[in-house]
Amino acid sequence: MNDGNDGIILFGVESSYAADVLESMHRAGIALAASVITGELEWDLEGVASPFTEQVPASFVGAKCLVPWLTPGWRMQRVDRALGSGLRLAEPLVDSTAIIPRMLVIAEGSYINAGAVIGAQCRLANCVMVGRNASIGHHSVLEEFSSIGPGVTIASKVTVGRGAMVGAGASVAPDVTIGANSVIASGTSVFRDLPDNVLAVGNPARIAKTGIKGLHGTGV
Repeated sequence: MNDGNDGIILFGVESSYAADVLESMHRAGIALAASVITGELEWDLEGVASPFTEQVPASFVGAKCLVPWLTPGWRMQRVDRALGSGLRLAEPLVDSTAIIPRMLVIAEGSYINAGAVIGAQCRLANCVMVGRNASIGHHSVLEEFSSIGPGVTIASKVTVGRGAMVGAGASVAPDVTIGANSVIASGTSVFRDLPDNVLAVGNPARIAKTGIKGLHGTGV
């Protein structure tokens, strides 16, 4: 069994978001142990040598992995496949340029990208993704598989539900709850609670569609 000290496996390296994860790993001095292609390539895999295609060799059973997919449902699908292949989730990866508080709870498989700022007493569940230059206010909760796009501003005491996606440049006012699998479009300003499975757009946010299954039609 791999003891997990030989770096991190990227499971789903075909995602273009993997390029940012690789840069964060490099800045943190974490080696790329291996990479696994699970679908159609989104980028040229520059700097990624000899990736495997889905089947994880027995020598890597027990190794740590991250799934570098921003779409929550697709990330969950690949996490399930990775765990089913005998891998385990890596400790959270936090870019060295991010600012995080002493009082932060962050679970396995999560990733905080470059330039993000996280307020005190925040809690990030399993497999959360926080994009470049996002700002998360104090006492906020990001539930499992939620994704925060680049440049998002989330005020204090906000809850982002399981599998929800907050798009690039959106803003969320204090004490707001965003429901599970809901999608906040890029640039949207949210001032009130939103239920599960809705698409919200505009400033102020309005519900443009209900009954959605998450970003790209894949819920968690």
